[in-house]
Order: sequence, then C-alpha cells, then structure tokens
Amino acid sequence: MKYIKLAITMFLFAASASYGITDAQKLNELEMACMNDDVASCSKLGVAHTKVMDFKKAAFYFEKACSLNDEKACTNLGAMYRMGHGVDHDDKIAFEYFEKGCDNGDFFACTNIGAMYSKGDGVDVDVEKALEYYEIGCSGEVGVACATLGNIYKDGASVKKDPERAKKYFEKSCHYGHQYGCEEYSKFK
Repeated sequence: MKYIKLAITMFLFAASASYGITDAQKLNELEMACMNDDVASCSKLGVAHTKVMDFKKAAFYFEKACSLNDEKACTNLGAMYRMGHGVDHDDKIAFEYFEKGCDNGDFFACTNIGAMYSKGDGVDVDVEKALEYYEIGCSGEVGVACATLGNIYKDGASVKKDPERAKKYFEKSCHYGHQYGCEEYSKFK
C-alpha cells in the first residue's frame, strides 16, 4: 500500500511539474476551483494538459471554461475539434465553438471562422462572410488574418484584384509581427 501511495505522489509531482505547476497541491487547488466554476482555473488546466499532450483532459477543461464564457477556451476547443485532438474531428462543432469565441471577443476565433467560410469546412463556402470574419480578425491585430486578406486582394481569385489594398493588409500583418506578411509587404516597396 505504501508503494502505491508513493507512486501516486510521484506521478502527481511529475505531472504537476510538467504542466508548469510546481506542486501537486496547486494542481489539486486548480482542479477544485474549476469544479466550483472558477473559469480561470479551468482554462489554466486546459492549457496545462495541452502542453503535455493530454488532449482528452484538455478538452474537458476547455469545455468547462467555455461553458463559463471564456472566449479563448472556446477557441481552443474549436481548434481541438478542427484537428481531432482529444475529441473526434468535427468541423461543424468546431465552427460552433469558434462562433462562441468570436462572439465573446476572441479575434483568433473570428479568423478561424473566416478560414472555414473560405474553404467550406463545416459550412457552405461564403466569400463575403469569409472576408467579414478575416476583417474582424485583422482589426483585432491577428497578423495571419491580415495576411490572408492581403493574399485575397493580391491574387484576385474570389474578389477583384486590388494591389493597393493587398499592400495595406500585408503592411498591417507585418506590423502585427507576422513574418509572411512582412515578406509580402517588402515585395511592394
């Protein structure tokens, strides 16, 4: 029996250290707080479990945090459904979680919705809605959203080609730290 207790104690210590949480007591406190609807604790646990690639537990904690209206947790859960990490791959469910994240102010979620409308993943292709959601993401300083808009206007595949508009979006993307946006913007100089 004492060997089992020792093994459990060693496991909790190893797990908590790898989660970025330095002691088992802190991990236990976060779990208790999460079960009492503390959204920050649920989110921290979701991130911690993602870091050690325990996606099933991460999904559990992100779902709990999302139900408590944590927009980033909703976005993270949407990404998990999109990739099939810890949950079955399901673009329709991913879209619903991205929508909830976007509605609550997460600009990465809005960018993901733009991508889904652009590709028709889980929803019908809708170029206007894709542009609308990419624009929301770009306005929230998501560099990849701005770079995507830059590409759309540079290529003119789904909208009228507009090099000046493309340049503007690539410049914004670069300003927000997106390397590809910087590379594309430099081509306009």
